[in-house]
Amino acid sequence: MFYGKWLAFSRQTDRIVFVKYIDMLRDIDTELHRLESAMCLKRRLLAQLRSNSVAKVAQSARFTDERRSYYLREQYLSEYCLQELQAINDHIDLEVISLLGYAERETM
Repeated sequence: MFYGKWLAFSRQTDRIVFVKYIDMLRDIDTELHRLESAMCLKRRLLAQLRSNSVAKVAQSARFTDERRSYYLREQYLSEYCLQELQAINDHIDLEVISLLGYAERETM
């Protein structure tokens, strides 16, 4: 429901842009270029993001290549049992996930 509302808002303005976390992990330059175009972001901010020179949030851990791999290889899925994944899938609005650029996947 939350994302459905934001999708509805996004149809009324060009000031809402959706970014998939996994896309940022896969190819940050392409995503930042897309955001730059969509949001007219300043090149200086993008240069800081690309170079990782933006100050780290005090409470966050350093994001390592190992952590990046954890997400890219979908290792986080192993932390859920089949019933938990099914419960999550049962609550997903397929139209919303499709509009956000995701696809339904079968649980294993």
